[in-house]
Amino acid sequence: MDKKKKAVLEQALRDMGNYGVKLRKPEDLPDFDQPSDYEEEKKRFEPIKMDEEHEEDALSEKLLTAEERQKRILKDAQKRMAEDGTTGIPSRRTAMFDPSDDEDASEEKVISSERIKMGTEEVSHQRSKNKTKSRDREDLARFQGRYLRPFRNSHRKAVYVSEETQRRLDFVVRKIGEQEASVSGYVEQVLREHLDQYKEDVERWRKL
Repeated sequence: MDKKKKAVLEQALRDMGNYGVKLRKPEDLPDFDQPSDYEEEKKRFEPIKMDEEHEEDALSEKLLTAEERQKRILKDAQKRMAEDGTTGIPSRRTAMFDPSDDEDASEEKVISSERIKMGTEEVSHQRSKNKTKSRDREDLARFQGRYLRPFRNSHRKAVYVSEETQRRLDFVVRKIGEQEASVSGYVEQVLREHLDQYKEDVERWRKL
């Protein structure tokens, strides 16, 4: 009887101690690791076994050259076409043709030709520019030697020109004349050339 009372009392104490507390099973705890099937986990990491036929195909595929691989692809395509009932056998050129590659090649050719054309035009323009400068220097040297070289005249007479003409003559002499060139010398050379050019005409005209 005492044992029975003691058991009841202990049970009552346990119930009082768990009052307001939610009891959880071990598997309900957040850090509980679910048991796993070892055999299933082992299979996940085992290499996939291939049957002998597939294994031979994979090995032969690795040993194929690029040309043989292309032939095999073409053969498979013909086989599929025969099974589907379609006619016509795609040529190897058609099977290997990629329009995007042809477009890229065309664009590269156009860009390359444009660059060559631009480079050629630039070189041609530079050469033409150099020739023009060289020709201009030669013309300037001839003009200076004929009209703007130093000139000495001990028997001089006064000749009057307008202020505008004198200003223009002075500009030419100062900008492109040789050292010690003068407006008087410039005018002297121009007038001499003019008189020599029309000398015969003047003689003929004065007899009219």
